[in-house]
Amino acid sequence: MAGWESSENNLTGVSGLVSPELKLKKYKEVYPRLKRLFIIYEKDNPNTAIEMEYLLKAASAKGLKTESLKVADVEDLLKLKDKKYSPGTGLFVPISPLVEQNISHVISAAERHKLPLMVPNEDAVKKGALLGLVASHYDLGVRAGRMAAEILQGRDPADIPIEVPKNPRLILNLDTAGYLELKIPGSLLEETAATY
Repeated sequence: MAGWESSENNLTGVSGLVSPELKLKKYKEVYPRLKRLFIIYEKDNPNTAIEMEYLLKAASAKGLKTESLKVADVEDLLKLKDKKYSPGTGLFVPISPLVEQNISHVISAAERHKLPLMVPNEDAVKKGALLGLVASHYDLGVRAGRMAAEILQGRDPADIPIEVPKNPRLILNLDTAGYLELKIPGSLLEETAATY
């Protein structure tokens, strides 16, 4: 792929990748003390690698220090409980199927150390993560259908920009916010798509 504006070949489509800049902006709004991002990600996953590249650039631009844990199996996630975390640390899980399937271990560590946790899906927020900024699969499907119609009407796929979510859904766990003694601004609550 040459870029998001044009693949310069016969490809186009939609991506569920929510802008890391926007994710970190929302994370800071929910957790203003955020100074260090501790990223828990799946080793050797190509989708995770793409998000990590954008995420590290966005964190650097926002002046956030980063630390990470590469996860190859569940045993790696169990190490989170015994780790020491600096003040102002926030846990972050990018798109990472292995981590997402075993998110209970990450949530348990976050609770034990009273750390906020940002995740890439709504189900993990339901289970106890503090927040997620997630793509609407419905909206992505509608846009993909419109792209298909444009192609069937003769438009060259290379002329159709690859789209990322324009209005991702902010999901918050208010019980977790209470446990972390965070006061969520009313403006954020108004834009929240779902709360638990």
